Amino acid sequence: MKINAIKVARETFDLMREFVSNNPTVYLSTHCPEGYENLEMKRVMKL
Repeated sequence: MKINAIKVARETFDLMREFVSNNPTVYLSTHCPEGYENLEMKRVMKL
């Protein structure tokens, strides 16, 4: 079975955006140093 990684990534981001749109969310990215700061400041992500 071949997995289309781009399609899966888009679907994942769409689900994340939907969740964030409906729930106050502190986003903790593992790819940027601001994740720790966002958690400490309880900074809610806005789309």
